[in-house]
Amino acid sequence: MWTVLEPKLDLPENLIRKLRNTKALPLSIQCNGGRLGNQLCTYATLYGLGHLNNRRSVVALRCNIKSLKDGFKHLSIAQAPFLYFRWKPWSILSYLRPVDSTIPPDSNFIDG
Repeated sequence: MWTVLEPKLDLPENLIRKLRNTKALPLSIQCNGGRLGNQLCTYATLYGLGHLNNRRSVVALRCNIKSLKDGFKHLSIAQAPFLYFRWKPWSILSYLRPVDSTIPPDSNFIDG
């Protein structure tokens, strides 16, 4: 088993513990330059896909969470570290397919 992140990256301790206890990389999603509705949809998609995939850890890129943090103080998705590696992108469509509930553990970046 490998360790994805170290505590010095300023992530919540429960997320770090969860990452160490799993072989799956945490999911993230491509940047969305849209306005508030698009940002909320991106956040909800990432949150939902994490839960759909056995409550897999998720982290939001800064570009997806910076505008939401101003209006929503209690977001449950942590911000990804500055140097977040995108490994084996997983493409989603405008709707969920059955295969989207089994995103491979070595795929961590959602695009589409």
